[in-house]
Amino acid sequence: MTPLRLALVAVLAVAAGCASTKLVSSWENPAVAQGPYTKLMIIALGVSPGTRAEFENSVADALQAHGVIGVSSTGYFSDPSQMTREAVRAWVEQDGYQGVLVTRLVDVSKTQVYQPPQYGDFYGYWGYYGTTMVQPGYVIEQTNLVIDTDLFNAPNGQIAYTAESKSFDPSGRAQVIKELTQLLVKDLTRRGLLPPKSQ
Repeated sequence: MTPLRLALVAVLAVAAGCASTKLVSSWENPAVAQGPYTKLMIIALGVSPGTRAEFENSVADALQAHGVIGVSSTGYFSDPSQMTREAVRAWVEQDGYQGVLVTRLVDVSKTQVYQPPQYGDFYGYWGYYGTTMVQPGYVIEQTNLVIDTDLFNAPNGQIAYTAESKSFDPSGRAQVIKELTQLLVKDLTRRGLLPPKSQ
């Protein structure tokens, strides 16, 4: 493999490791917020059972670093169909949760992205000197996810915070979960809805 090709592979490897999840928008309801929250129930909707448990536990672990008690809903409701409004309210009131953090997968779409040819250098493009085309142009199919997150104030049931995030062609669910958890906890902390990270 030529040095140029090795360099290209290295660049692609670095690019693959870049964050694929972005927080597109977020909003805090000043009339309801009442942070910081220190005990939350965590609910993930619209995903597989394995993804649901993995995400809820990831958020719970991240909250623990802030001295916040975060409890996965899978401990109460193994089947998402059991999560009726009345059932969730009963558990929240019984165990004294201050809020409910609900994350929901709202859209999965496919788009085609054109990757242009990769050339060795300017002269390689014209075919006179150096390496000719390293890699021809090609089209790849990219998966895009749209995820909404809402924080409800438990005593009054109103939305205290809402956010929309997008993931562009993630390498797997573990990457989405890790990145989304970090983004949400950071934004909630910045807004005072979570206490600062414990030292």
